[in-house]
Amino acid sequence: WTEDSEKKSIKKVLTKGINSIVVNEGENEDTAANGDGTSFLSSAEEKKLALSSILHEEGWLKESGLTVIVIGASGDLAKKKTYPSLLRLFSDNLLPKHTNIWGYARSAIQHDDLRNRIRPYLEKS
Repeated sequence: WTEDSEKKSIKKVLTKGINSIVVNEGENEDTAANGDGTSFLSSAEEKKLALSSILHEEGWLKESGLTVIVIGASGDLAKKKTYPSLLRLFSDNLLPKHTNIWGYARSAIQHDDLRNRIRPYLEKS
């Protein structure tokens, strides 16, 4: 696999689910071969089940949510890098459904003030 094809495959699984995978695309779907040519899986469903198990073990497929805590939420780094990166992850559908983003800052600002400060940086990205 190239790095690009691996990223595309992972994104496809995360956004469309395990059933979106075509196993051995372009080959006979009835068998999967070991390095010596012997068959180790006999059907596409068994292959998907095995792949699903591997993805769960490696932590790619999770039903839980994500909590991101931004320390220095009103700071320059957060405005220029953190929030635009989170927005890109969101727009590429790479964040779990149940994602919470919490911010902590020493400065006492209201939610609307923070939104107004970061809006120009989000619009650029």
